[in-house]
Amino acid sequence: ASTTDAGFRLFRPFFRSAHARRLGVPGVGLGLAVAHRLATVFGGCIRAESEDGVGSRFRLELRPAQAGRSQAPPNGHLGLTR
Repeated sequence: ASTTDAGFRLFRPFFRSAHARRLGVPGVGLGLAVAHRLATVFGGCIRAESEDGVGSRFRLELRPAQAGRSQAPPNGHLGLTR
């Protein structure tokens, strides 16, 4: 089975797949959540494609920055909550 969905749960903060937990892969589940939030804040998107037994591919798309316009996140934080 394959999955392609930018809203897939792996972009939620603190999400770890059962497979990663079972294998003892280190991490707390924030990397993709931070990448998703940054992409969103800067007007882009991140997409995932995954195929069982093969692996996953992630695509980050960002818009070019506009001269003279601040790209800072609102309130100076990314808004990641549990």
